[in-house]
Amino acid sequence: MLSEIPGLHHVDVYLDAFAELSNSEIAAVVLTLGVLLFAVVTAIMLVSTRLRASAAEAASRDEITALKTERDRFNALLMSEPQILISWAAADNEPDILGDTTLVTSASMPQRALAFGSWLEPDKAQAMEHAVDALRADGEGFSMQLMTLAGRAVEADGRAIGGRAVLRLRELILKGEFAPGRRVSEAPLSGRLGVSRTPLRLALERLAHEGLLEPYPTGGFIVRRFTLAHD
Repeated sequence: MLSEIPGLHHVDVYLDAFAELSNSEIAAVVLTLGVLLFAVVTAIMLVSTRLRASAAEAASRDEITALKTERDRFNALLMSEPQILISWAAADNEPDILGDTTLVTSASMPQRALAFGSWLEPDKAQAMEHAVDALRADGEGFSMQLMTLAGRAVEADGRAIGGRAVLRLRELILKGEFAPGRRVSEAPLSGRLGVSRTPLRLALERLAHEGLLEPYPTGGFIVRRFTLAHD
């Protein structure tokens, strides 16, 4: 007899007890089992979600750290010499301005760097405005060598980079445009930069005062040679 098989007696007891349950009691048991199953599944899903969230948070922290490191490196490079970076995001009229704005304007008014007429001759200011408009509208790059009204030689370089329009203003002589010992004369440089000789003369005198140029015996200047001092 099956009832004589060890262990089956307990199964028969459970089956008999279940058969004696009313419909409402059976419904209660099924509901309880369903709630327990739902709780177990929910707990498993919650643990899985928390693990994924923790992994995503760790990845985000690593990415933020990498971005901060890259930003600090970028700022260090930017501040290593007088230059200005002005950038516009797509469809955004508010520019981001970084760098030494005293290259072309007052440090207290960085937005004046975009008022080209305040630091360039009228024709050069108009050319810059047209070039920047074309850069922002169509991504059309440009490069210009300019002379400010204060007599500073500046290179203006416009490029579309990563969905942003970027304008860089950089002092020309610091780029290594003139090799040490090279003679710098007003007439050819004036024609090259497209400026009158008066602001150019001011620029050369300023560079000589700063020790970057030396007077040439027959006129003009030469780029000073620098040597390392030894003890």
